[in-house]
Amino acid sequence: AAIKVNGYGVCRIGKNEAAIRALFGFAKKVGIEVVAAAPAPDALPMLDKLVAEYDIKIGIHNHGPGDKTWGKLQQLLDGTKDHHPNIGVCLDTGHLFRSGDDPIEAVRRLGPRLHSLHFKDVNAQGHDVVVGTGTLDLGAFLSALREVGFDGPFSLEFELNPRNPMPGITRSLAAIRRQANEMGMLAS
Repeated sequence: AAIKVNGYGVCRIGKNEAAIRALFGFAKKVGIEVVAAAPAPDALPMLDKLVAEYDIKIGIHNHGPGDKTWGKLQQLLDGTKDHHPNIGVCLDTGHLFRSGDDPIEAVRRLGPRLHSLHFKDVNAQGHDVVVGTGTLDLGAFLSALREVGFDGPFSLEFELNPRNPMPGITRSLAAIRRQANEMGMLAS
């Protein structure tokens, strides 16, 4: 069907090597480049070995202020810094804002550790909104992605209206395209 799966997850990963091998085998078979994950910190040494063996990237996903392990930018930076380059971050921009961190600063500080994005915009109260109408400076965010050479999977998330998400998704995608086009990031 010529469909490419750009990511998978968010998967909880513990120290069960057989379970990780099954997950990575599935990802390889389907062609998934990045698995979004919430790994246990003590699983990272085993993941170092397996991400290299399978040539799969892990994107540690931040799940907002309730996530005591991976909710803050500094936790993501500290958790990935001494590990295989295939262990990085699947940055959720809305959750990051809700945790009190700046998504633009996060992109710049993560650099090559930024493996994928769960992209959304939120208002000052932390509620999902159409991209371009919330707190995120879309131009500065796209500039930061360009600065660090980001080329990973980019998943637009829109959870504002689950019964009828398409109008919001359409408006969000149009805002991203319009801004990217103004910045010369899209081919004519």
